[in-house]
Amino acid sequence: MSETAAASLCYVGVDAAGVRLLAGVFSASRQLLGKVKFSPKPERGPSAVIDRVARCIRDAVDESDLTLKAVRGVGVAVPGAVRAEAGLVVSAPSLGWDNVPLGQELEQRLQVPVVVENDGHLAAYGIYAQELELKPRNLVAVFLDRPSSVGQILHGAFAPEPPGAVQAPGFPLRPDVKGPAVRNPAKKLRKAIQAGDEQAARTVHDVGLEAGGFIAQWIDRLDPDVLALGGGAVDELKEWLLPVILKQIRETLRPESVEGVEIFVSQLGKDAAIVGGAALAAQRFP
Repeated sequence: MSETAAASLCYVGVDAAGVRLLAGVFSASRQLLGKVKFSPKPERGPSAVIDRVARCIRDAVDESDLTLKAVRGVGVAVPGAVRAEAGLVVSAPSLGWDNVPLGQELEQRLQVPVVVENDGHLAAYGIYAQELELKPRNLVAVFLDRPSSVGQILHGAFAPEPPGAVQAPGFPLRPDVKGPAVRNPAKKLRKAIQAGDEQAARTVHDVGLEAGGFIAQWIDRLDPDVLALGGGAVDELKEWLLPVILKQIRETLRPESVEGVEIFVSQLGKDAAIVGGAALAAQRFP
């Protein structure tokens, strides 16, 4: 392969876990080349959603001034249980999916290799691959605005089962795919707090208290070297959330349980899962 051809290769990460489909195109060195958002419209059924995922990918590639021939692989983050080796979405309640062969269906539409993973795991992998120069033995990442609230990377690989089946206490920060589309509740809360809304400030404070206790349980259970806080909600509200979360962690756990745990705040925001999807695709389809 020539240097010119190698330079034009790219990977696509897709986040299908929120009220918006998000597809990002990345170079082999994980530079973002282009990004496109679509509404998923889950009420139309799996086949229609998969069509929209494929369209979102095509548009993102076109936005990057590339063609599908340049795409080496695609990684898709799905809000639920998956069988990654089969590309099968076993269950994704927020999409209304059971046993949907997403990987196979996308490969047929795009003629590009596809890997499918749980959204919490892929968002955690994005942080692991992109932001942590010294790779921890055990990374646990918590997202207050994701259907899968917790992802774990253990010895550089996904933990056997996504640990985030239990929801984090982030409901005011998590859009409801099935209900009326609240596009960015965390941003709305930030603007309300900045405008002096005391109720919004109390809401965020209460979420911080609950989140701190929730995160402390995962630190105690999984013994991470690095605990990462990520997602758009943390990015929007960190000024008010983080002090409360950190204080609650310290008050909940014994000092020896916190010692040696680095608490890291991701800067990837809403892009964590698409970064993780592209990084996983690059690993699987070099």
